[in-house]
Amino acid sequence: MKRKYFQRKFDVRIYECDIKGRLHPLSLFNFMQELASTHADRLGFSVQQLMQKQMTWVLSRLHLKIFKKVYWKENIIGRTWPSGRAGKYALRDFEFYNEQSELIAIATSSWMVIDLEKRRPLKLDDLFKSNFIRPQRALLDDFPPLPEVTHSQYKREFVVGFTDLDMNRHVNHVRYIVWALESLPAEILFKYFPIEVEVSYRKEVFLGDQIISKIQPMQEEQNLLYYQQLFLKETGEEIARFRTRWK
Repeated sequence: MKRKYFQRKFDVRIYECDIKGRLHPLSLFNFMQELASTHADRLGFSVQQLMQKQMTWVLSRLHLKIFKKVYWKENIIGRTWPSGRAGKYALRDFEFYNEQSELIAIATSSWMVIDLEKRRPLKLDDLFKSNFIRPQRALLDDFPPLPEVTHSQYKREFVVGFTDLDMNRHVNHVRYIVWALESLPAEILFKYFPIEVEVSYRKEVFLGDQIISKIQPMQEEQNLLYYQQLFLKETGEEIARFRTRWK
């Protein structure tokens, strides 16, 4: 029977690692993007294929948990599949395994298809059949709203550059995560490792936009926990919301 998932091997390269030679979580997000894009292309609904019909994919939610660290020159297997639908959202899940076939990370995501001209969501049932869905969740998440930052302790500003943009000509979704992680103090980044990242995308941003990151530390017994929001500096509009755990 034909399997209802797509997988490929990734060689962990030196530029995908952090200061300790560990595979950086941002690299996992890039691997997820590669897996999802390639699989969607094989199924006939990649970004390029949808754009020919004046449509495109927009990421709404993303949630990653990391269980084991991987290091430079090791190999990992990434696996992805469409895991279901929830109203106007398409769900896609991910698993990553190391060379010993141990599960090292899991993730789930939620996507919309929008009309490029009207910038409005389209009904998935009118676009795709359901026979490619594998109704199994790698990470069970109903995507409830993430908390707001009520008392910001750390702030940082960023400006959208040309290399932040993707084929939709807006900021690539991984860049939001770069800004979120880079906003934390150096003493956290040098000492701790992110073991869980949750993202809620609220608004597109474009070349030249100025971004403000606000972070609130929270109390948790074993790990560091942060709530975070990104805003457009000019208008104050919220563009993304995060919850991250560090160990």
